[in-house]
Amino acid sequence: TTMMTDGIERVQRAGSSMALTQWHSVVAESLALTGELDRAQRHANIALGLAQGGQRHGACIAHRALAIVASHEGDEDAEDHAMGASLDLAERLKERPYAALTHLCFAQLLAKRSQQRRSEKHAAYARLELEAMGMTGWLPFLPN
Repeated sequence: TTMMTDGIERVQRAGSSMALTQWHSVVAESLALTGELDRAQRHANIALGLAQGGQRHGACIAHRALAIVASHEGDEDAEDHAMGASLDLAERLKERPYAALTHLCFAQLLAKRSQQRRSEKHAAYARLELEAMGMTGWLPFLPN
């Protein structure tokens, strides 16, 4: 994440905002996955603020990061809401790979909550989409 945050700072110093939503979103998800929840939330909120200004590409990743943060905090309602927002945005923007990865992540989080039926539904959808797009490298991350 250090390289990404350095890149974000350089882009901003240069007076550009190109791809900042996606960059902040990826940093947020990486931080959430490694348990750095405060920093993850800060980057996700920056990304969502940029998305409100019209730069929406990759913003579904920020919602996914917030779902992971909520999962760490044991807030199932916030987790479900953030995952729903991620899926909705990815589908509206026709970001099919992001939607597939969000289904995969949601399946993982639901499996941890012992919500097997819901997890299986999202895992099955993710599998179909990932296979259809040739993104088979992600398949080992599907919950059993």
